[in-house]
Amino acid sequence: MPFLTLADGAQLYYDDIGAGPPMLLLHAGWGRYVDWFYAQLEAFADHRLLVPDRRGYGRSTPVDYLPVDYHRHSAYDMLALLDSLSVDSAILWGHSDGAVVAAWIALVQSDRVRALILEGTHLWRRKPRSVEAFQAGIEDPEGFLAQRAVQRLGEGHGARWRQVVANWGQAWLSLYRLEGDLYDGRLSEIWVPTLVLHGAGDPHTDLAEIQALTAQIPGARLHLFPKAGHSPHSERGSRDACNQVVREFLQKIA
Repeated sequence: MPFLTLADGAQLYYDDIGAGPPMLLLHAGWGRYVDWFYAQLEAFADHRLLVPDRRGYGRSTPVDYLPVDYHRHSAYDMLALLDSLSVDSAILWGHSDGAVVAAWIALVQSDRVRALILEGTHLWRRKPRSVEAFQAGIEDPEGFLAQRAVQRLGEGHGARWRQVVANWGQAWLSLYRLEGDLYDGRLSEIWVPTLVLHGAGDPHTDLAEIQALTAQIPGARLHLFPKAGHSPHSERGSRDACNQVVREFLQKIA
């Protein structure tokens, strides 16, 4: 099984699938096993798909908490992964927390990013619509999550799945105590081709927040899926359309 040992001794597990233009798929806050990129493995089989468990998730080194700037820390981990695989630049497709990490990679080393796809992403540190979910993730994850999500979390993280969800909830509650955006006001520094994907029914981020984020990234394009929620790429009613939108975006910038 492929692992990368980082400079501080932590290990990252990753899958390296196929050949073609590299595409790094970055999972959301509960790990790759819930709302994962299953449909994209086939739809983008002409790409080299790099699929890591970020630090604290899955088979990578576990953590007992996520620091308040964990998105930026994870960006450096992902750059180390690209270095280890001799990938000069890649398409980044991030979902939710993974989209925030992808944007930070573009801020830290824009020359490593061919294109940026931000799905179900976030702008503000304060997410009032999600506070109850964050608290439930800490106090009562079984009561908060659907049974299928609990099953997949257990499959992906083993007995530590509750810690993974609690880490997510606590990190976002810590962010809620701060002001400003998740990118320290630097989104205007992103100059790579950027596609923002958003479901109109997203329970975590409303359209106004996504429009504000898109407006700050020069040349960014927003595509709205009217009947989708937080995960257009994996929801049955939107995943095919989502793949088509991404495919057309990549063809245009090629």
